[in-house]
Amino acid sequence: MASITIQNLLSECKVHGSGKAQVTLGGTPVGARNSPVKRVDINGNQTSKGRQVDCFVAGENLAYEFKMRVTIAASGQGRFGEELSFPFECQVAGFKPILIVLDPTPSPRLDALRTAFENAAGSSYIGDEAWMHINEKSGEILSIFVQKYIRPPIESIEALHRNTPPDLYLQWRDSAVLIKSPSSEYLIERNMHPDQELQ
Repeated sequence: MASITIQNLLSECKVHGSGKAQVTLGGTPVGARNSPVKRVDINGNQTSKGRQVDCFVAGENLAYEFKMRVTIAASGQGRFGEELSFPFECQVAGFKPILIVLDPTPSPRLDALRTAFENAAGSSYIGDEAWMHINEKSGEILSIFVQKYIRPPIESIEALHRNTPPDLYLQWRDSAVLIKSPSSEYLIERNMHPDQELQ
């Protein structure tokens, strides 16, 4: 069974009518093997290795990068340098890089990524701006489909993510137990006799 990704939903969402398929953003996802966007070396020259493009719109020379969210945790896995190089590599290949981030939660990584796209003569659309851009590119009919069938489930997933309880830390002390979250802490004192040991 094929997996369904945001990239597939937004770049290949088709409505059949009058014998033609209309595509939401007018493009398709492109894997690294067949990508027109190539990695660049330390001198800024293109190599033979391609870069995956979430949605490539050949007729307009646009290369989209989709993100549900950009956080320090999600981007701190050694790949952030690659994420920052993508817009420059698009520019070198002659394409305009466009960043779409659906969750507008601020973060230093999001700021850095947005700056990288704008420095490469690209654009970025975050949160409601992203949905407005998708609607504009989709056209009158498909934008209704996006608003009715694509945005609600994605926002439901985001609501679940935001309501996930934070990590809790438990620390045993000589006469107390400390329960701590990133935003608060609770200390439970233990009344013990001097000759009792904490077990």
